[in-house]
Amino acid sequence: MASLTGSVAHLYALLHRGTPGDLRFYRSVCAGGSRVLELGSGSGRVALDLAARGHVVTGMDVEPALIDVAREQVAAVGEDARERLRFIEGDIRDFDLDERFDRIIVPFNTLCCLLTRSDLEGCFRSASRHLEPGGLFAFDIYRGDPDTTVDEGETHLVRIDDGARSWDVYERARAHDDPFRADTCYRFRANGDEERHLTIAQRLVTDDEVERALQLADLSTRQRFGGFEGEPLDDDSPHLVVVAERPG
Repeated sequence: MASLTGSVAHLYALLHRGTPGDLRFYRSVCAGGSRVLELGSGSGRVALDLAARGHVVTGMDVEPALIDVAREQVAAVGEDARERLRFIEGDIRDFDLDERFDRIIVPFNTLCCLLTRSDLEGCFRSASRHLEPGGLFAFDIYRGDPDTTVDEGETHLVRIDDGARSWDVYERARAHDDPFRADTCYRFRANGDEERHLTIAQRLVTDDEVERALQLADLSTRQRFGGFEGEPLDDDSPHLVVVAERPG
């Protein structure tokens, strides 16, 4: 993701509200655990929810502007939850926090923003180092088809309101020579003239790459689903949802 300005970070937060069912899934994963680390915490949507439910949560993101948005929203939760919640800047590909967690989660396709296989493997190794024995590592990834031709046409996605004005959001994909790469480009347009732009660089991650990265990080797969309601994983599943464990 390109470095965000404050105004674009707020628009990003309004646009990206998660995938239906993902909050219930991560609440379930974190049940029974006290200390949670969220990688790629963005505007704080998941971290805030978990802190309000009693977990001690650290949210990590590489984008300072998104961390600022998350911290602004901390006021919306109760005082007790605020004391259990912190947001820090960090690179999920390689980090050292000198502490361990009961649960580490990576929601909302964040792993697709890791643009090489070594980035993915580095993230999983870092997560493994920070898990308590018996701790859980959970994530979801959008599953695309690299053989599908990328349609680079722009479409109107939605209209969002930031409290001061309404923004029409347009989306298009940008192809690369690498069939596993396709950037998502957003254009935000308000009042017919003012515009903001955001490009998110992404890479399709295969199921085999995920399994290899888990093995290299000494993490054992406990569950694999094709959706957030426990749907079986098959070739047509739109998502790969995984719960892995660091052996005790």
